[in-house]
Amino acid sequence: MQKIAFLIKKVGNMIKNLLLYAGSITTIVMTCALLYSAFAFTYYPKKMQNFCDSINKGDLIQHIKQQADDNNFEYSENIQSKVLISDTKTMGKSTCFVNYEENGQVSDTSYMND
Repeated sequence: MQKIAFLIKKVGNMIKNLLLYAGSITTIVMTCALLYSAFAFTYYPKKMQNFCDSINKGDLIQHIKQQADDNNFEYSENIQSKVLISDTKTMGKSTCFVNYEENGQVSDTSYMND
């Protein structure tokens, strides 16, 4: 009878320790997720703004698209000679709009961070 009581107590202690470890691991994971989301919404928009500010009037749009690819930004182009460049890491929060002329040279840029 004492062996059964001892085993029950030992199993109970093991379960208790497992729950403590699981709680600690959950806390660590949640803290990391919170820190990453704070990082993503401060660093990545600044990176996009720096990219947009580095585009000069007269640059070739093909060169800008290549730079966007190199920085892992997504871009889309419409028929009105505009390119929308965004960073997926910010879920479209930071966006660079690039207007270009028929000869493929950049005429205007603007940055939006909403």
